[in-house]
Amino acid sequence: MTPPFRYRLSDREKDALLSEQAAVIERQAARIAELEALLAQPKKTS
Repeated sequence: MTPPFRYRLSDREKDALLSEQAAVIERQAARIAELEALLAQPKKTS
């Protein structure tokens, strides 16, 4: 049986992957905050 992908990475590769994932999470959190702010705005009426 082949070990899972994360076990075949070097420590340097794991660090890079964690940094990349952290950046993605930060971008997603910012986007979620942006979308929540849009939802909180009053509805436009005609």
